[in-house]
Amino acid sequence: EDFSNFDPSNQQTWPKTARAIVTAIQAAEPRLQNIHVKIKGYNTSLQSLEIAVSAFLKERKLLKEIHFSLELFRNSQGSGQAAA
Repeated sequence: EDFSNFDPSNQQTWPKTARAIVTAIQAAEPRLQNIHVKIKGYNTSLQSLEIAVSAFLKERKLLKEIHFSLELFRNSQGSGQAAA
């Protein structure tokens, strides 16, 4: 996904952004299943999206639920950057 014109304050783009994050996680970490991405809100002072991710990690016979947070920033050049 190209985030060069990403505007985190535009709520209409949040569903597409969430789907792109799921796709990226699936590609990078095939052990994760049932991935859910929830956009929690927009942080005006940081100009970033606050994101919650949950999934199940499958390793051999173990299936463990995991949760982590992400922030997707808009940098000064207008492109999106993610931080965990």
